[in-house]
Amino acid sequence: MQQFVDWYNSRIHGALWLEIAEKPKEAFIRKLPPESLLGLFIRMMEG
Repeated sequence: MQQFVDWYNSRIHGALWLEIAEKPKEAFIRKLPPESLLGLFIRMMEG
């Protein structure tokens, strides 16, 4: 299952920003509120 999730989130998706060939994982991060991004960054730096 994890292989499928990794594949799906790393492929270009037609419902997303096609001009830049956006992938689902990139769209997820782009759509997060700024305070959530800061929290993710802090967690990444701690662990």
